[in-house]
This record gives sequence, structure tokens and C-alpha cells, in this order.
Amino acid sequence: MYLTLLPAYGRDYKSKKAIIEDLNNNRDFLESTSLKAINKQQFKELNISSFNVRYDQQRKIATIKIKELNWIDKLNKYYEHPYIIKK
Repeated sequence: MYLTLLPAYGRDYKSKKAIIEDLNNNRDFLESTSLKAINKQQFKELNISSFNVRYDQQRKIATIKIKELNWIDKLNKYYEHPYIIKK
């Protein structure tokens, strides 16, 4: 299944990085044809491997693969580890 998502609740984004951050924080997005809310938790249930997100007042499109989200999620957990020294 391949989707195009839109930011929900009046949000808009200026970068793909900001989109990925909100996806990893489980924020809702709207599926573009049905306008139903969807978030990262539901991607696995729906067997979604990649999708597009329209942003910057729907003028730009970011293609995001689930692997990107999972990799960034693991990286964030790594840096949250109490034994990692941060500058």
C-alpha cells in the first residue's frame, strides 16, 4: 500500500527532518484521499513500506521509507542511553 499524507490539525512543515521528527513522535497525519487520521503506529498494521508527505503549504513532496523512521528511532534511543556522553 502506498499513501500520500498531509499534515493534520493545521500543522505545516518546512523540512523532511521536521516531518520525520513528528512521525517518530506519533503525531497524526491525514491520508490524502479519505482525510482519515493515521500515525506511525498504524503503518505496520497496514503494511506500509513507504509514503509521500506533502508539506510547505502542499507545494513540496517528501518520500519517506519506514526504514528511515526506524533507523532514526534507533539512533535517538542510542543517544538517550544514560551511558552515552553528550557534549
